[in-house]
Amino acid sequence: MKILVSVTVRLLVESICEILKDEKKIEVFTNETIQNENPDIVLVDLNSLTTDLKNRYPQAKFVLIDTGLRKEQLVEVLTSYSLSGLIATYTDIPLFKKALKVINEGQIWIDNALVKALMHEPPNVIKKFPADISQREREIIQYVCQGLTNKEVAHKIGVSEQTVKTHLNRIFKKLGISNRFQLVSIFLDRERKETRTAE
Repeated sequence: MKILVSVTVRLLVESICEILKDEKKIEVFTNETIQNENPDIVLVDLNSLTTDLKNRYPQAKFVLIDTGLRKEQLVEVLTSYSLSGLIATYTDIPLFKKALKVINEGQIWIDNALVKALMHEPPNVIKKFPADISQREREIIQYVCQGLTNKEVAHKIGVSEQTVKTHLNRIFKKLGISNRFQLVSIFLDRERKETRTAE
């Protein structure tokens, strides 16, 4: 796995490189050392996440490191860019490495605590979804947007984890999306618009 650390905070760049330097299956690059390599994952912050950078590495998965952004900024980034993950700086090292692994495998990673902080009133947004979203599906959407895993959702509503996955696949199809990251992004975008309307 080749990882480009393209973060503007130098101390953070060096810390990430230090954390990953001894990982056998990971090669770490910075903007100064990347040269002709094509990274699998590009770690960015708000200041380094640009269209030019995304165009330079079109096949790479972009992951935003949250360096203390305001809620409004996170919402804007989530709804404006096609990201493969969102990781907070307070994430512990084993979880950080796990996030990189699952992202590299094609999954989406969103820090649960960040999702919970962003989605403080999900029911207000659920009302805006299409009529063909059932009450059970709305309940599942709400739990997902609060940062719960499929297993945790299954426990909450008293069904199997596989049933939750089936419901989510049906929800994705109805909304024309393919993953829970996009689902959360839709919620955040609608919440942002609701907030602006209220103001």
